Amino acid sequence: MNLPVRAWLKTVQSSSIARNRWLMAALSFYLLMLVLATFKFFERGLIGSFNDKLLHLLAYMFICALIYRGLQFEFLIERLLVTIACVGALAALDEFLQMASSHRVSEFDDWLYDMAGAVVFLLGVIALQLLKAIYRAYTNSDSDTLGRD
Repeated sequence: MNLPVRAWLKTVQSSSIARNRWLMAALSFYLLMLVLATFKFFERGLIGSFNDKLLHLLAYMFICALIYRGLQFEFLIERLLVTIACVGALAALDEFLQMASSHRVSEFDDWLYDMAGAVVFLLGVIALQLLKAIYRAYTNSDSDTLGRD
């Protein structure tokens, strides 16, 4: 077996859902959202008082954060892509289940807001990684110049 496949299998095995509290938290939150969405009184009460699209954005941003934290890959790009794929699949499943519900409406816009929440979070991660790299480069260059004096 070649090295990238072996490393990927090791990563998947080490971050299995049963042993990873972050992925379990993401799954629990997702299932809680699905269960609460089945109650008509809850939708009219709490959800009805907020902007529906904002709730989609924030909920899936939170799910994205939990999934991102739970995944462990060697390269950042792998972690980002797997995270966005997982969030996209969960959001699509959510909209599909809404189609089956008699009192809920499935909208493509909801899926777009779900994905926007994930993208906003992941862009924040990328920005923080870039700032961290710039800081490290800056502090290393300062220590190099200080050592030469």
